[in-house]
Formats: sequence, structure tokens, C-alpha cells
Amino acid sequence: MPPSLTLFHSLLLFSTAFIAGGLNAVAGGGSFITFPTLIFTGVPPIAANATNNTAIWVAALASAGAYRQDLGIERRDFLLLCGVSLVGGMIGSIALLYTSPDVFKKLIPYLLLLATVVFTFGEPFKKWLQRRNQNTSPESVPLFNLALAQLAIAIYGGFFGAGIGILMLAALTFLGISGIIADRWNRHQILLVAQILGMLQSLALTWLALSGTINIEYIAILGVLQGIINAFDIPTRQAFLPETVSKENLGNAFALYSSLVSVTSMVGPAIAGLLIVALGSGLCFLIDSISYIAVIIALLAIRLTSRKAIISKRKPLEELKTSFKYAFGFLPIRSVLIGSALVCCVWGFYLALGPIFAKEILQGGPNTFGFLMTASSLGTLAGGIYLTKHSNVLESGKVLALGICFMGISLIVFALSRVFWLSLLSLFAAGFGFILQIIAGRTLLQLLVSDENRGCNKR
Repeated sequence: MPPSLTLFHSLLLFSTAFIAGGLNAVAGGGSFITFPTLIFTGVPPIAANATNNTAIWVAALASAGAYRQDLGIERRDFLLLCGVSLVGGMIGSIALLYTSPDVFKKLIPYLLLLATVVFTFGEPFKKWLQRRNQNTSPESVPLFNLALAQLAIAIYGGFFGAGIGILMLAALTFLGISGIIADRWNRHQILLVAQILGMLQSLALTWLALSGTINIEYIAILGVLQGIINAFDIPTRQAFLPETVSKENLGNAFALYSSLVSVTSMVGPAIAGLLIVALGSGLCFLIDSISYIAVIIALLAIRLTSRKAIISKRKPLEELKTSFKYAFGFLPIRSVLIGSALVCCVWGFYLALGPIFAKEILQGGPNTFGFLMTASSLGTLAGGIYLTKHSNVLESGKVLALGICFMGISLIVFALSRVFWLSLLSLFAAGFGFILQIIAGRTLLQLLVSDENRGCNKR
């Protein structure tokens, strides 16, 4: 406590703590008055946050004792969640200890904004989740999902704490704590878990960047973790699409998706560059972390008819061997996979050699390379828009062949070109052909592959 603490400040702190304890026991939100009061009385921000979290912990114990008769969960699961909460709280607390006071001061407005949003919309969101659970058939929920959500909430609680009760109520309401039984994996749940893990990885980058402790080793480790997440996330997205879109609309769905990717590849770097200059890389990572919330909410809002998981008793290596045998033993699928691999390799070489062409061949600089990338992105966007208007899944094979030929010829022209405008046109055409091949190939795979060989829904 500050040495200049007056009697008025002491009475103010005592009365605020008493009122906040009652609020937290009944509805939550006590941190919104205790934390500002501590700051007002002259307590440093990190010390105020630690004091506030300690007070919340004591109040939570009292509330737990009062409501212990209403606890509807098995002892084993309860102890597991307690252990996960303890680990998450320790991680958040350690992160707070290694965060400099200046960095924490910069984070306070964003943390309070997040807590305010959670507190303001927490109750409507919880009611929406309750209605959602009532309108869908009850299903068992993997305990791992609940533990993962609790870990993320506990890390946030250990670092800041405001609004943690509302977050826990929303998570428990959605995941159905009373229905926890054996694990039941499906694509929807895998995507949800992947997005939560991606958000945690981005939050780790945020903390490293803002605390000034970031280095190449941490970046490499987090990069590997992101690669593992993508290894589950990307193929699951492909397998999940047929559950949300009818077969006759698959072509349009892939075209719209690719168009959005093309737009973001053009607009995203420009916005990111402005934000990095204005806010710094740390806050940009924080914005990236927050953006995951929209995807998570969208996944929670998706309602699908329940499907039984395809049960397989084979070992993972046997599954992998069977999948390769199926894919390369069926000529249409083999042709699509080999063609896609070759196209992606060629496209990857072009991206890697693009800066050299811009500097050595076209005698330009970073701006020249930027224009070349924009031209190819515009081509992919045009191809995606074209396919949304003229998509016909029955002609996907012709579109696939046309895209490969179109892209190949365009890249040959680009390789021979020494004129800037011709290089731009050839890359626009190459992007157009590339996206035709990608969308047609994905559409064909979704139509040709049976559900039992699509993966991501076996156990």
C-alpha cells in the first residue's frame, strides 16, 4: 500500500471491497469497482491487479462453500478442472510478474475494454447458449474441450481477472457440464479447439512482444506449434465443408472462400503495415488474438444435424497406409492430387523468386514486387468471382485442366518478359489459372472421396 494512505482512502477501500464481495457472490462484476479504486488510492497498476485477484480468490472460496450443495459434477471431473484452473492461473500470474509496469499500463485500457464487453454482453450470450442447447439434441461433450476452455480462462484470470466469472459461466453453459461423459470427437469440435489453441498461441506472441522478451527461439517454438495446429485445422476445414454446404453448391463455396482469401492477401498486409507503424507489433498481435473470438463465436453459432462418428479399429499407421492406397489407387483422385502438388510447387517457386525478378529482371524495388503480388492476387480474385457465376461441378474436370494450362502458359510468359506491364498481365492471368485449378481440384475431391475416407471424424 502507498505510504500516504489516508483514513478516507482506507474507508473507501474497505467499503468498496465489501460491496464488490457481495456483487461477485451474486452476479459478478466486482472488479469494475475494486481495481479502479485501488488505482485511485495510489496503488501501482500491477500491485493493484495482484491485490484485486487475491481478493477475488478469497471471495470465490466463500461463494463455493455457500453453493457446494448445488455442485452437479463428478468428483474426478471436478478435481481435474480445479487442477487445470490452478495451472492456468499460475501461467497467467507468471506472465504478469514478467510484464513490465509500462507495458501493463498500456494494456490496462484494452483489458478493461475486454472485461466491459464480457460483462455487458455476458448475460445475453449465456442465454443464447442456453437456447441453443435446448434447441439441439443433447450430446456428450469431450472433457478435453471443457478443460481447454477452462485453461484459457484461468490464464486470463491469473493475468487480469475482471469478467472471469462471466466467461466461466458462458463456457460451462455451452459445453454442458452436466453431460460430460466419454470423448466424442467430430469436425466441428476439432475446428473449435484449433481456433482456441491458435488464439492462445497469438496471445503468447503478444506477451513476448510487449514484454520485450521475444527472441528467435521463442518464435521458432511458437511457429512449430502453429504448424501443428494448422495440420489439424486446414484438412478439417476441407472435410467439414460438405457438412455445411450441399454438393451442388460446393463449387460456389470454394470460389467465395478463395475470393475472400485473395482480398485479404491484398488488403491485409497494407492494414497490418499501418497498424504496426501506429501501434507497434505487440498490439498488432493482441488484435490478431482478439480476432479469433469472432471465428469462435461463428463456430458456436453453426448448427448441424448430428452424425455418428465413423468408428475404426485400425491403428493410426494402418489408417495412413489405407488412405494412401485409396488415394493413389483411384485414378481420378490420384490425378487431382499429383496435379495440385505440381501446381503448388511451381506457384511456390514463383513466390520465392518474385523479389529477384522484381529487382534483377525488371530493375525495380519493393514497390515493383508489391505490384506483382497485387496483380496475381487480383487474378485469383477475378477467378474466384468468375467461378461463383459460372460454377458447374459437373465440368470441374475441364476447369481443372484449363486452369493448369492457363497458369503454365502465363508463368512462361512472365519468365520471358522484360517489360513491366507484360509481367503484370501475365501474373494476373497466372493467378486466374491458379485459382481455377485450386477450386476445381477441391471440388472434385469433395465429390469423389467417400465420407469414411475423408478423415477427421474417426475414432
